[in-house]
Amino acid sequence: MPEIGVPHKLTHQEGGNDELDLTGMAPGAHKTSHQNAGSDEITVLGLSGLLADSQNPLGHKTRHQDGGSDEISVAGLAGRQIFVPFLDVIGNINEHDTDIHFMNLATALNETRKIIMVLLRADRVSGTGDLETYPNEGAIGWLTVILWIVQNIVIKDGSQRLQYRQTVANDSLDVRCCGYVVET
Repeated sequence: MPEIGVPHKLTHQEGGNDELDLTGMAPGAHKTSHQNAGSDEITVLGLSGLLADSQNPLGHKTRHQDGGSDEISVAGLAGRQIFVPFLDVIGNINEHDTDIHFMNLATALNETRKIIMVLLRADRVSGTGDLETYPNEGAIGWLTVILWIVQNIVIKDGSQRLQYRQTVANDSLDVRCCGYVVET
């Protein structure tokens, strides 16, 4: 009879008044019953902590893809850059001098996000001159009129502007954007 106030299992443990003696008893081989498809298969579902052996997760990538139940969003990450396809004329340059001028790219592209790079091409409409951009506070690059050549111009200071000049006054040049990169 177990002692009052003592949990029953303690009576069967070492030092208990009904201690079990397993001397000379060997457990039967039963590991297969605890393995996959065994009659007493062991599962780690619901257990916390690390397993001794590394585990490969079951295929669940579709849960993290577009429309999945656990879709991953990078919206809150800083510095995400997106290429925006764009193919259109963003300005006609027809200055009456060869001074340095500025084009506000945010306005020309109707873009509210920070523009960090543009792909531009200058097409001569009339005249003989070129369009030059300057690697100053607003842009790094050089753009001259060579038909069908696209130049990559990085906007390094966040000014959202392109600094340029015409080599010949009163020429007419179309500035065509072939895409741009924004930071969100």
